[in-house]
Order: sequence, then C-alpha cells, then structure tokens
Amino acid sequence: MKLIKNYIYYTLYQVISLIVPLILNPYITRVLTKDAIGIYSYVNSITQIIIIIGLLGL
Repeated sequence: MKLIKNYIYYTLYQVISLIVPLILNPYITRVLTKDAIGIYSYVNSITQIIIIIGLLGL
C-alpha cells in the first residue's frame, strides 16, 4: 500500500512539474516587460546553476 501511495505522489509531482511551466511562462511573458523578462531569465539561470552545484555537493 505504501508503495502505491508513493507512486501516486511521485506521479502527481512529475505531472505538476510539467504543467506549471506551461501555464506560468505564457503568463509571465504577457505581464512582464522585455527588460523584466531578461532579469527573470538571468535570475532563473543563476538559480538553476546554484541548484546543480548544490546537488553535486560542492
């Protein structure tokens, strides 16, 4: 039973991880200006680099 419960949670997490950017990105591009989108992209890139380094344990 615990295995099925964990499988359902993991599947929901994966689906939400795919759907949220599909909804959020078009909204962000409509609301923000060109400069703000550039800043958003820059901050997002830096955040992703920090996450990758953190996952490597450095």
